[in-house]
Amino acid sequence: MHCAENTVALVAQRLVRSTTPHAAWKVLGDAMAGYGFENLLYGAHRKQSGTSLQKGIDLAVVLAKGDQAYLDEYFGNEYYKDSYSVLWSTQNTGSITWDVFARERAMAGPTKRELELIHLNERFGVNSGVLISFKGIVHSHEGLIGLCASPGMSQNDVNALWRSKGTEITTINQLFHLRVCTLPHDGQCRPLTSRQREVLRWYADGKSARDIGEIVGLSTVTVEKHFRLAREALNATTTAAAVQKALSLNQI
Repeated sequence: MHCAENTVALVAQRLVRSTTPHAAWKVLGDAMAGYGFENLLYGAHRKQSGTSLQKGIDLAVVLAKGDQAYLDEYFGNEYYKDSYSVLWSTQNTGSITWDVFARERAMAGPTKRELELIHLNERFGVNSGVLISFKGIVHSHEGLIGLCASPGMSQNDVNALWRSKGTEITTINQLFHLRVCTLPHDGQCRPLTSRQREVLRWYADGKSARDIGEIVGLSTVTVEKHFRLAREALNATTTAAAVQKALSLNQI
């Protein structure tokens, strides 16, 4: 591991050279993996009159790195819309370790949806890490990132790491956020789930929602739901437009 100054300088240099949010995301992912954070979830929203990251979550840019099965459930069930972490990030600055965050969430009284998310995290071992709010870093944007520790890394391990490297890690993430806020993006708001990619592929082959339901074993209503979520994720007004954008982004 390089000293703090060299680590931050090297990552900053790579971020400056990144020309797309996804390129910058790759730089951040590699850097965070070096600290033991294999799974990341980032969201940023350009503030508009009367909106916030929580209210405008459908228009937020979301980037994710981690277990695809976990991400499929997280995005497929739209847990991002009810996440207490999003609310926390709009009201706080800086960082919070997950053990302290869990106590704050418990005191606030988790909703049914929050309890479902807690159980999802438990099933996939998403139980140690740090949350960073980007409130106040860029006036025109709100944002947050969750850093989930690699398997086998306890919250005590994370807390010890944070005491020694927290400032360095936070600075790298703030530099990433600053860079992303200056870059044009491809219009994709958040990752597609495996099911959303699947139904779009069948739609691209000329299949109707009813046809697709019979092929993959889902109801037509559920297929339509996946179409809707795919349109929202790709910021497309029609399913046909979502297919074209997914093809252009090599998503299907």
